Amino acid sequence: MLLTTSVVGGAFGQNLESDLQKISESMESAKSVAINVQVSSYSSKGGSLIYSAEASAMKMDRSMKNVLAEIETISTPYYELKIDHEERAILILEKDSTESIQEINLSDFDVRKLKKYFENDQSEYSKTVKLVSNSNGKKTYSITGIEGMREVLISLDANSNKIIQITYEYGSNSQKGQYTVLDYTKFVYNKDLSASFDLNTYFSEVNGQYVLVDKLKGYQIFTEK
Repeated sequence: MLLTTSVVGGAFGQNLESDLQKISESMESAKSVAINVQVSSYSSKGGSLIYSAEASAMKMDRSMKNVLAEIETISTPYYELKIDHEERAILILEKDSTESIQEINLSDFDVRKLKKYFENDQSEYSKTVKLVSNSNGKKTYSITGIEGMREVLISLDANSNKIIQITYEYGSNSQKGQYTVLDYTKFVYNKDLSASFDLNTYFSEVNGQYVLVDKLKGYQIFTEK
């Protein structure tokens, strides 16, 4: 069913906010969350592909992990790691150190970041939300009137509280801009992710020195020590 009329703050805007809030609450209350995303950026909508990468984000209890292209970042209650596979380097920080990697969250794939599009502001832009499709709880919303963007499309499953796809079309009504697609190829709640946060798969400590596992042999180690 195609619906063509709505304004931000109306029923559709409230419904999208409600749907995102439920997804956010599910992510926060779950024992674990695992998300895989295929990121594709184009010169414009219908234009040539300029960037493509696989990304993932996961959390379990007090541990979080982000992977984007060649960069892997892990935070556990005792250690923080940042691995640059392209540069073949690893940063290992103990949590009692005064140094700290920037706070890790569920990256740009965290639905809480989408709420910024509903913040009230005093700009000249008037945001509009439309529900463009709804098939048994699988919904697609369109948001326009965002500064610097022609349209944001959010597809989600309101029954399972999961994101399906987000597209960002940058530019203005008179000028096309870059087009970015986030395809959520995996969105899983409450799966055992303990193996993903087993730091023994990255390094061990022998006689006060960090020793990397075979898959990281040759990587340069940086620490606060």
